[in-house]
Amino acid sequence: MVSCNVVSLFTQVTTVELLNLLSQHFSGNILVLFTYVLTPTYFSVGGQFYEQTDRVAMDSALSPVITNFFMEDSEDRALAQATKPLCWSAMLMTHVIWLHRTKKLERLLNHLTGLHRNIQFTMETERHGHPLVLDINIYRKPDGSLGH
Repeated sequence: MVSCNVVSLFTQVTTVELLNLLSQHFSGNILVLFTYVLTPTYFSVGGQFYEQTDRVAMDSALSPVITNFFMEDSEDRALAQATKPLCWSAMLMTHVIWLHRTKKLERLLNHLTGLHRNIQFTMETERHGHPLVLDINIYRKPDGSLGH
């Protein structure tokens, strides 16, 4: 089992890429609403206000949903052209049950990175039958199932 994580996901997804993807699924007033909500974003640091002109805002309630939509589309496109994992589960982090060589998984992650040049991944592989997911010690039971 392998855990993969996108480095700084929200700030790596460009507004242009995101609006292009949304335009393939939504139209009219919904797309106008997405455009209004996603551009521009204002924030303050130390009492000084700034305008974030590109990238998804970290403090928006819409950001987790919209970046998940973005990553799901990217994963679907990458998996359609790559060696298939036994299991691919993505929710905040991506968990993969991979029966192939690590080099093939690295190729898959590189393909995902190639779709969006800003996206970078970290990868944690299990050690001694124990994949580390967030701060949870997951272990493989003798029957092959997973425990924590």
